[in-house]
Amino acid sequence: MSKAYFRVSEFQQEVLDSRDKILSRGFDIGFQSAYDYINLKKGYTSYVYAHPFSGKTSLEFDIYMYIAKKYNIVIALYSPEAGDKNALTAYLVQVYLGKKLHGKNAQKATDEEWLEALNFIDKHFILLDPKLVGKEKIVFSAKEMFKQIHEAQVAYNCKVELALIDPYNLLNKDPEDVKKSVSDYTLDNLYYINHVAQSMDMHIRIATHLRDEESITDKDTGIEYMSRPFTNKVAQGQAWWRTGKIMMGIWRCPSGVHEKKTGLPYPENATDILIQKNKVFGAGEMVVS
Repeated sequence: MSKAYFRVSEFQQEVLDSRDKILSRGFDIGFQSAYDYINLKKGYTSYVYAHPFSGKTSLEFDIYMYIAKKYNIVIALYSPEAGDKNALTAYLVQVYLGKKLHGKNAQKATDEEWLEALNFIDKHFILLDPKLVGKEKIVFSAKEMFKQIHEAQVAYNCKVELALIDPYNLLNKDPEDVKKSVSDYTLDNLYYINHVAQSMDMHIRIATHLRDEESITDKDTGIEYMSRPFTNKVAQGQAWWRTGKIMMGIWRCPSGVHEKKTGLPYPENATDILIQKNKVFGAGEMVVS
């Protein structure tokens, strides 16, 4: 093994040259209340987790659209649950326009608005679309995903600054990973993704699921709801905690249930963002939960 011990004097100039980058902020996520607690810094990963139907994907797409507009960057999206590239694009058009274009109380968008949105999405987003073989999608492994991003950067002559994996469980295993236990595979894969974030100088955001659990029934109102997400509730949570730099839970507040701290009922359409770990200089001043 080569030398792996150092005195600061041996790399002092490296520290001085990199200090602004190390201590600088990353991409703001668009919420003033979150300004002091989280931003997305290149060279690192962040994890977001929530119970089903908590609005996790909708929130993430809102954040990415805000970042694309504010910072004029290119973002890679791997989101098989949102549908194929056509469905994902339609989803992004709605986010860009701030309009609900389907279902009950749908709003209308003109051809000019559609073209404006499509041009913006074309400039700022690279959509990763797994191959369709028969009727089934053949999803990417993490290595294949980043290979595709690298090739896209070359083909489109651009730099991807931010990438999304949503959800993590729709990453396929490479052949060498098949015989590993779930915990070993998860740990190794997350370490690999951390390494890629640093080597490709991008921020990689990973959405993942929580373990199954029973709902809570409020004794006063009879309203059923899910408990707050915490890091120990993430599937294979120990691996996520060991590799995580920034960990964020999304909790859909139970409308009508009285909050214990205030005694007031939660309002409609309210979501708590819980920053439960942040170990990145410049990416947040403190951890709150």
